[in-house]
Amino acid sequence: MSSFQDVQTFVRAVRTAPSLTDIGLVLKDATRAFQFDHFALAQRINAPDRLGPVRLTDFPDHWVDNLVPSGRVADDPVLLACERSVTPFAWSRLDSIMPLSSRHKAYMT
Repeated sequence: MSSFQDVQTFVRAVRTAPSLTDIGLVLKDATRAFQFDHFALAQRINAPDRLGPVRLTDFPDHWVDNLVPSGRVADDPVLLACERSVTPFAWSRLDSIMPLSSRHKAYMT
């Protein structure tokens, strides 16, 4: 996506998608166009260790299914960075969005 028209096409596709599955497909196509491997659209509510009802991702199921039960959701530096950024970002740029503790660095490793 490189032009205003591309962005408008993307927005129209999301707005007119008949289901969350179709929105996921639009997001997946856009993600690949930006040369990212995966996307996640998630909401954390009320507590840092819980995800809200909005969860749309193409990450592997085993990773997503283990995120909350393992307790990783509370300390996941990617999720914390998402709370600070309104634009997509590469994980390699996390330290430009927020300071990474030794625990965050170990988690990412």
